[in-house]
Amino acid sequence: MIKLQTQPYNQQFKRNVYQQELAGIEQTLMNSGECWRRIEDKVF
Repeated sequence: MIKLQTQPYNQQFKRNVYQQELAGIEQTLMNSGECWRRIEDKVF
């Protein structure tokens, strides 16, 4: 009974954490892309 109740919550929790990590990775990639663009502007 308890397992059935906690299972969806765990799934939702994992999904939220996963989405937060993905958002963090996307932000990092965007930031590094911005850095590369600035470096290219200086080099070329």
